[in-house]
Amino acid sequence: MKFTPPTALVPMLISVMPLFAGEPPIAIYGGANGQTQERAAEVGVDIFYPSVTWYEPQPWLARVTADAHAKGIKVYPSLASAYDGYQDKHHDFAAAHPEFWEQRKDGTVLNSGECVNLSWGHPEVRKYKVEQFTQFVRDTGVDGILLDYTRFFANDSGYSPVIVDAFKKKFGKDPFNLPTDDPRWVQFRADFVTEFLRELRASLDTLGRKVELIACVGPNPQETLRNSLQDWATWLDQRLIDGVTVMIYERDTNNTIAQLQDAKAAIKGRMPLISMIAPEYDNLPTPDLIREGSRKSLQAGADGVGYYHEGSVIRLQLWDAIRDVAHWNVDDIRLQPIDYLLNSGFERGLENWAIGYGNGVKIVPAGGDSTAGHAIQLDLPNSDGLRQVIDRGIISEGSAVRVTGKARLESTEPAELFVDITIAFHKARELNYRVPV
Repeated sequence: MKFTPPTALVPMLISVMPLFAGEPPIAIYGGANGQTQERAAEVGVDIFYPSVTWYEPQPWLARVTADAHAKGIKVYPSLASAYDGYQDKHHDFAAAHPEFWEQRKDGTVLNSGECVNLSWGHPEVRKYKVEQFTQFVRDTGVDGILLDYTRFFANDSGYSPVIVDAFKKKFGKDPFNLPTDDPRWVQFRADFVTEFLRELRASLDTLGRKVELIACVGPNPQETLRNSLQDWATWLDQRLIDGVTVMIYERDTNNTIAQLQDAKAAIKGRMPLISMIAPEYDNLPTPDLIREGSRKSLQAGADGVGYYHEGSVIRLQLWDAIRDVAHWNVDDIRLQPIDYLLNSGFERGLENWAIGYGNGVKIVPAGGDSTAGHAIQLDLPNSDGLRQVIDRGIISEGSAVRVTGKARLESTEPAELFVDITIAFHKARELNYRVPV
């Protein structure tokens, strides 16, 4: 019988250079609700990311910002930069200039449905957005902007005549004859978004105070450039932004580590990195899973943690867990070994655990006390195997693996208990280890 102890740990120590000492900055996607503000201030939230439709007046946001500032909380409204409408609704500038709509390679005009945007290639479009953003910041007193959707809608977009003609003029090639991910064609389109950032940065600098731009990006800058024409590596190099928020909405917290390590490697300590994780969509819907995602985020190199979004935090009663994270010491957390076991507290039953046919395997309160967590109980004798499949993030150069745990035997039958560790490398090379218990 194979038995993986319920408290098994597979740790790896990570060396990082944090931008923040002591407690991590904590962000909530939301913060417009008065009760949310009170609770957030109580548990130690530092940042609100309220989502707004930027092309409509937002007179309420000035009051929300003033209230948050009184509680010591900064406000960075999330502005979906690429959106110029939704379905058949457009802002006045877009409605007045149908000649500025963006197009896909297949000729689809992006003026209806879920992806509605004017072309970044038109200077008039960028000028309009820069003016709107600047006025928005001036009127509301916010600390900065969370730049969301500051990109194209996939790499088959950006085929408006203004961009296509400019590419033909510069390179003498028709982009319709190139793959959508042709590197030169990708970079050419991405440069128009970067130009918008450059123009926005210059405009905000005229306001007489520091206004921070936080980029909401995918974790791997090469993939983001290729897939959505968002060149945030260049934004970093040119100091057009002041921070990076990576939205990671998933259940697999080990994949969260891998993604954040990509982002951290690109940032190279030049500015703060916030990991935005989500209880939304049943990803991390319990206090323990939120703590797990937060801990792994910090251990992977994130400087702070954000939570999407306030509605889920309230509905799932996660405020106390967020309070715990807000008062962690980042250095202490990073010195702790990473627990790569997914669902190690059995918050979702036996999800992520392979148990053969499941005979004689069940989850019970640890030590008979439900407040002490849960453990796996195996009825002996039993020939079923139990294992957790960990498919990423464990072994890297210079690291080590340690498995610890305990088993309580209540049967008089002889039992053989052992742990198998299988480490699969690329190129089909596989090494197997057996660790006696």
